[in-house]
Amino acid sequence: MPMNSGGNTGASGSSFPARVYSNDFVGINNVISITPIVAGGNAGLYIVSVYGIVTEAGTSGSINCNIAWNDVFGLQTVPVISSMSVTAPGIKYGGSILVMIPEGENISLSTTRSGTAGILAYDIYCNVMRL
Repeated sequence: MPMNSGGNTGASGSSFPARVYSNDFVGINNVISITPIVAGGNAGLYIVSVYGIVTEAGTSGSINCNIAWNDVFGLQTVPVISSMSVTAPGIKYGGSILVMIPEGENISLSTTRSGTAGILAYDIYCNVMRL
């Protein structure tokens, strides 16, 4: 079935795809702890897109950005940015993942650091669309 320019229409009359979350985590110099980006969401498909950029270089190491959610099989955690080197400003990575959640479940974002040293800052930009 072709999709019109307005997207699909849900049972409540809302149009899909619809952006349900957008946030810029800027000037991060440590990790982002587990942060719900969709809290108690409606059942269905979501696409989570993440873009990361090093704004102040460290001397070594990398950053990972993970998306986590519960589906019918339990907790799922996937790195959408994996091993983003922090050794030069302007290094950037991006990624997206398709997620299906049951009614009332969360989608969360977090980052981890590996072997990082020196002064370091990075930004993470995140958007979530319900499909």
